[in-house]
Amino acid sequence: MKFQRGAIKGGIYLASDPLLISVNGPYPLEGLSEEELAAGIEAVRRDFLAFTGFTGKRFHCIAKRLEADGRCFIYSYRYEADGQCIVEKQPIDKVLESIAPEEVAGGEMIKGFLVKVQENTIWAFEPVYHFFASIGIAEDHDTLNLRVFTTESSLIDDEERRQEQLVNKLMEEVLPELAQKHPQFKLKPKEKKADPQTMYQDLCSFLARLDLSSVPLESRRIEVSTGEPVNMKLGFLFGFRAIREQSPGEHLEVFTDGSGYWLKTTFPAEKGESVVLFEPKTREEILDVATLAIFGPKRSGSSSVEIN
Repeated sequence: MKFQRGAIKGGIYLASDPLLISVNGPYPLEGLSEEELAAGIEAVRRDFLAFTGFTGKRFHCIAKRLEADGRCFIYSYRYEADGQCIVEKQPIDKVLESIAPEEVAGGEMIKGFLVKVQENTIWAFEPVYHFFASIGIAEDHDTLNLRVFTTESSLIDDEERRQEQLVNKLMEEVLPELAQKHPQFKLKPKEKKADPQTMYQDLCSFLARLDLSSVPLESRRIEVSTGEPVNMKLGFLFGFRAIREQSPGEHLEVFTDGSGYWLKTTFPAEKGESVVLFEPKTREEILDVATLAIFGPKRSGSSSVEIN
């Protein structure tokens, strides 16, 4: 059963005893005091009892709260049948082992991420925003494959922007430090950027051997400028960040629904909000987009692009 009361939202799970109240899923509440959190949870409990007519029910509520100084805490509210409540508050680093995916168990903390290397794959978990991703290295040791796994993304405000920030931090701060210990994860982006033809050939090779049906899909919400938000199960494949004449160009992201390709295009705006389009594309159309982004309108090489 889902609920929302002001800034407090989440779900009540009726099959457990005590009844479980999950606030904001795995994501932290921000801009909310401890007193407001406690009052909101108590109001949700009372509203639920009044709505259902239940009596003598115990509750266990779990919430995550981010303080203004950046510290994150896990709260546990245990209500007995008579309404008495016991509250526990723990810093997130004290409960990390219980909330982290098993793939990162026993890993090390780097720049706020719990990371673990298994052969040619890096597993990374950021506990505050429950961000979980893997970075794989191709057989040629020259291409990285990033996959992001999300849960209950509809519960977090501005989830896409937050996820992009965490991806950037993972790739730009965590990966270089980890690559010092594991040289197989070092790439040569400058060489690729200076050789558009090699970049294009690598992309063609990637698409040729890609099995869309094997790509993990996650529920995603795409905010578009042409209508209602799009909610689909998608897997992220790669993205382009085009630079045209030293100015930021469009940002293109390629997804799959397991059988075909979808292209999200974000056109930057100097003032106001960016324009976002989301369209189905064939493999040939994706290659046409790549040609334009990498080589420019006349394949002149006047544009540059970063592929991630």
